[in-house]
Amino acid sequence: MVSFDYNFTIKLTPMRYSLEFQKQVIEKAQTLGIKPLAREYRLSRNTIKRWIHIYKTKGLQGLASLHQKALSASEIEAFIITLKEKNPNATLRDIKNELKIKKGEVLSINGVHRVLKKFGMTGTNYLPFRVATNREINGIIDYVRVLISKKQIKEAAEVLNSVPALSNFSVLKDVPDEFLTLRRRVERLEALWGSLPMDEMYKRARELRRYCEKEKLFFTGIFVTTLEMNALNFLGRPNKVAFLYNKYFKYVPGLPLPLKYTFLMESFIAFMRAPKKFPIGIFKNFLSRLERFCLHLPASEHRFHWYDAISACFQIIGEINKSQEWLERLLEEIDTESRKEYLPEYLSLLATTGAYTEVLENNEFFENMATPLVLRASLARGNALLGTGRPKEALELALNSFYKAKEEHLRPAMAGFTFFISCCYAAQKETKKARRYLRMSLYFSKNIERLRLLYSLFLKCAPNICPRTNDHRIRLIIYYLRACSSLRKKDYMKAYRFAVKKGLQGLLHHIILLNPEAVNNLLKKGKDTLLSKEFLRLPVFKGVIPVLKLLLLKEKEAIFYGEHKIKMSPRTKDFHLLVYLFLNRKKHLKRDDLTDIFYHKVQNPIKSLTKALSRIRRILNLPREVLSSTQQGVFFNIETKIDLEEFEERFRMGRIFEKVGEIKQALKEYQECFAIYKKSPFERMGYYYNFAEDRRTLARNMFEHLCYVLLEHAKQKKEEKVIIKIIQKLKKEGYSNDKSSQPWEF
Repeated sequence: MVSFDYNFTIKLTPMRYSLEFQKQVIEKAQTLGIKPLAREYRLSRNTIKRWIHIYKTKGLQGLASLHQKALSASEIEAFIITLKEKNPNATLRDIKNELKIKKGEVLSINGVHRVLKKFGMTGTNYLPFRVATNREINGIIDYVRVLISKKQIKEAAEVLNSVPALSNFSVLKDVPDEFLTLRRRVERLEALWGSLPMDEMYKRARELRRYCEKEKLFFTGIFVTTLEMNALNFLGRPNKVAFLYNKYFKYVPGLPLPLKYTFLMESFIAFMRAPKKFPIGIFKNFLSRLERFCLHLPASEHRFHWYDAISACFQIIGEINKSQEWLERLLEEIDTESRKEYLPEYLSLLATTGAYTEVLENNEFFENMATPLVLRASLARGNALLGTGRPKEALELALNSFYKAKEEHLRPAMAGFTFFISCCYAAQKETKKARRYLRMSLYFSKNIERLRLLYSLFLKCAPNICPRTNDHRIRLIIYYLRACSSLRKKDYMKAYRFAVKKGLQGLLHHIILLNPEAVNNLLKKGKDTLLSKEFLRLPVFKGVIPVLKLLLLKEKEAIFYGEHKIKMSPRTKDFHLLVYLFLNRKKHLKRDDLTDIFYHKVQNPIKSLTKALSRIRRILNLPREVLSSTQQGVFFNIETKIDLEEFEERFRMGRIFEKVGEIKQALKEYQECFAIYKKSPFERMGYYYNFAEDRRTLARNMFEHLCYVLLEHAKQKKEEKVIIKIIQKLKKEGYSNDKSSQPWEF
């Protein structure tokens, strides 16, 4: 059995004089004076003065108290700790004076500090209620773990209760509350964070706080209050946090820095959500002071807690870039095993800054982590899916996560997910559902004024609202709504630059989805919005962005840019070259191959090709980056729609359905193909170029096959109008009514 000695020796002033002697000296001092009497008895003048002062104020009882038996070290410790518990504002000098007056014991300020440090109640330990790790504490914790492994829970609890302070609370998880002291129960509750639902966490913390108030243990009460505040912030109840803040704020000035900043951080998060419930100007320069505190922390594990905390504070005001800097500093120093705990928050920041590819590349699984962290990781992945043009996948993920948040009554998470679901529906042009979920988010954030203002700005679309706020997210929304009102690129760029500066590009994307008016106006004018191509492919922008269309199956071959027809005759060689480039876009084409096809009869084919490409650029208003011509070849990098490619793709899908027996699906695809096909492609080009003739033959064979399938089905259904329509089209293309050959294999 290992024994532990937690006491240390404290120097006390010895009492050498009897009560009668002291009384005699006081009586003589009144006649002879203090100075000659001090010489006679070889006493200090201060000692005589102190005896006289005690006799005048407290009488003989005061002198008698000086002869009481000296307190033991454990009794002195108990007195100091009790005094600090009842009055957290008590300074080291106050405690020293109280000890001297009430107990008659003289202890130096350093001695008082050593006692408080031993019990984890000073600011030098950098984490509230903890002591720095040392060999003795580590030995105790290892011994307790051995007892727990042998199922000697009571013995383990006795050892833990005898320790003044711990460096790590995780060992308390396996010990029930019934065997622990009040302080150990409070520390165990912090260790259980993440394994308990937030509602249960709040109830336990509230019960312990009320018990501390009943016993007048306010120092421990403030520590458990920070846990209660944390749970309330997750549950979205800033009004109750404000009540606790106003109740305990009077003790804040005397708290050690770790406990003081922990209390103020939870209050600051609630203040950003409900500023009217807190005194005006109370958090002025709070973040700068907290940042200085974190910058001067020595190198040890406790820095991770504070880096994560200050990152959360910057995140709540919308300073995402600063928040990301602190979290990256944490991830650089932390080991790989503990890194996973902070990864969901980091992914959330990446999604907010618009770094979607990095979020999607992460393949970590967070199912076994605390629910708030799992939800944060899910929301980050949903943001990345939506930002890369996959709204349906994002919507499915968000709906599942919303119900998880609903089970644990996490109102801020529910408000965030309903807002995100609203963005997903808005991206798919489902306006009614988007507004419905936006109103739901307004309901779930009814106690959070910041979120209410944020969402109501969309519903009212009021750009002139300019509240005094430090929340950069609200400022971004106001800037963007002003851009929607003015429809000027200058105002839009102001909002965009502000989002880049603060790391809010992800939020800007959500704002644009809910109110795309400013972006749509720029797209219609052909101006750059600095948004990614994947984002602009969302359905909400379809029909707004002009797209190049090549129509080869219509009555007249033509090229359209949006609804505007490009003036270029289908009979010219430039048109034929452009069609070839469209069909082979995003491929590196050799210049010799192009000259062999189009300019083999010309004296200077390279020069003719260069001039033709210049004319195409001028007609289509294309930059050289889109249609580039170098010694390596020609590259045409452009998005376009070609009706021939759509026809071929739909026909292939119909053939697949036909082969597997899905006749209904096959007929639907064939009917779409029939509607697209107005005439054979490359009517004139097919006589001059092999590539056009081959593609023309393939398209005609496809059309012949689908017509005979549709004709057979129409005859079975006896649809005379359809039969006549198909026969007329077959005759127009030069086919007979009956199909004599076997089905084409494509």
